[in-house]
Amino acid sequence: ADVLTTELETTSSKCLHLDAKNQVLQQELLSMKAFEEEREKLESNNKKLQQELVKLKQFMEMNMVERSQVEQYKREIEERARLDIVEKLHEVNLFLQ
Repeated sequence: ADVLTTELETTSSKCLHLDAKNQVLQQELLSMKAFEEEREKLESNNKKLQQELVKLKQFMEMNMVERSQVEQYKREIEERARLDIVEKLHEVNLFLQ
């Protein structure tokens, strides 16, 4: 009976030890799951930001094209106005002669 009691106590002690270890592992698992969820969330946010960046770059490129066209129109109008003034001055000079 003494041997059985000793074995029972040893087994019981092992069970308690394993139970405690199991709880620690469960906590670690929960912690790892939380980290995994956080990582997935960050990856998703990163993907959204990358897409937003692509859109912004495209928008900027379009605006730059529009801007350069506006600059071109402005130069053309200024050139036409300058030529117009030169022509009118020429006419005035001819008239005054």
